[in-house]
Amino acid sequence: MSGGFDKNQTIQDYTIILWALLPGFMAFYCHDRRGIRFFEQPAAEVIEFSTDYDDAVKRILADPEQAATFGQVDLGLAVAYIIPFTGDHSSVLGVFSILVQPDEAKTYDEIVDQVYPVVNSLQRELSLRYRLMAAYKQLNTRSAEENLLHQIEKVVYLRRTSDDTLTHILLLCRKFLKVAGT
Repeated sequence: MSGGFDKNQTIQDYTIILWALLPGFMAFYCHDRRGIRFFEQPAAEVIEFSTDYDDAVKRILADPEQAATFGQVDLGLAVAYIIPFTGDHSSVLGVFSILVQPDEAKTYDEIVDQVYPVVNSLQRELSLRYRLMAAYKQLNTRSAEENLLHQIEKVVYLRRTSDDTLTHILLLCRKFLKVAGT
């Protein structure tokens, strides 16, 4: 089992569903909680993101309740709908931006209602995958710690002098902690 997952492939799968679901769908972007774009399924045409768009992303990240007010931004060649996504305990993890052709634009609430099942499923899947990765890392750490304890136990039973035993235990601990020493 791998400790990671292909986040881009997971999001790409949901993008395909959005393409089928939304008339005029052009592009899909994801921004993390700092506003940094970490996924993009760009439009065929080059879309210039305005300062209004950047401001809306920042406002919605700061307060997701403002999404209905600031979540729809006209970009000229497209209309962007910025939808917050949350993790456990409703903490804001970032935003999804769905770009639609201007002639297919609807109200923010209509788009959110239309894509809610897809966005909600993606939120759940990403949250579950991150929790699974965290559990996997924790399991690996515990396994390594248990292995260290077994090595120390062997050293204690095999060594004759306490100095030799202590030196070997310190060597094992430094190796485990990846600490250089003499």
